[in-house]
Amino acid sequence: HVTAHHLGLRVLVSKGPASSRAHAQPLRSYIAQYVGEIFGRCGGNVRATARALEVSPTTVYRYLSLISPFPVES
Repeated sequence: HVTAHHLGLRVLVSKGPASSRAHAQPLRSYIAQYVGEIFGRCGGNVRATARALEVSPTTVYRYLSLISPFPVES
């Protein structure tokens, strides 16, 4: 699971469910773009990307699926 800490972001405290929902999609999109950037730096290798981000390959696939409609090979 990629967190704000992985991205060097400070964590903002939410004031309720509506606030967290409003920020969830933009953050998810930002994380997906970041994972895609690291994926490119790792030569398109999912396992190397997962190691670099200290997450599982499944997490990498999940975020890449948000930015690419095509299947990614490991």
